[in-house]
Amino acid sequence: MFEISEELMKKELKVIPSTGFYKNEEVFIKEAINTLLATRKDLRITIACELYKRPFSFHFGYLSFVKTTPGFIKTLSPIFTPEEKKRS
Repeated sequence: MFEISEELMKKELKVIPSTGFYKNEEVFIKEAINTLLATRKDLRITIACELYKRPFSFHFGYLSFVKTTPGFIKTLSPIFTPEEKKRS
């Protein structure tokens, strides 16, 4: 594998939309990362392990979940968007 310069990489990313294969650079980068992680299972597992070590929160419907320590997930009270709060 050869090393690509940062300048060349930026130029290549800017022309991605004009190829017609991708709507924009972001869509291209997402597919590139998904392809990399699909072929490198070891990398995908390592990333998952690193993420598991860190606190996180996510929202599913009206519920909010928070992980503060490994193995501990707390369900919080329902969350509402500013628009939903105005309606209640």
